[in-house]
Amino acid sequence: RKLEDAARKADEATRKFQEKANKAAEEAAKERETRQAEDATRKETQEAALKAMEAQRAREAEEADRKLTEQAAREAEEEREAREAEEAAEALAKEAALKLEAATRKADEATRNFEEAAKKAAEDSARQAEEEMKARQAEDAAKKEAADEAARKLEEAARKADEVA
Repeated sequence: RKLEDAARKADEATRKFQEKANKAAEEAAKERETRQAEDATRKETQEAALKAMEAQRAREAEEADRKLTEQAAREAEEEREAREAEEAAEALAKEAALKLEAATRKADEATRNFEEAAKKAAEDSARQAEEEMKARQAEDAAKKEAADEAARKLEEAARKADEVA
């Protein structure tokens, strides 16, 4: 009778352990889903920030072009008043071309720098997210393996108790 009681207790312990292992696996799955949702949210936030920065850069470039155009127009008017119309137009055309070229070079350089920084940030973020996901998966696999091993040992003990009974 004592052996039967011991076998029943071992079966009960195995069942309770299996329930706890199942519950732990469910919690791990919920955690993984939560982390994935957080990762997705973080990625969407980063993409939105990049789009906002691109839009801001475009607005600033338009404003700079508008200011350059207005400045060139004012200078043309002042030159026409100070010199003959032909000389003024020629000088302004050269000056505006140089300024536009310089502004274009600066805008191109700023664009390249921004794109490189954005690309590097995105790569770093993706790499970090992938490393975190791999670490979580390894942790989840280790937890599952430990739970499976403990369940196997409990089942072995229950079998031995049954054999003794």
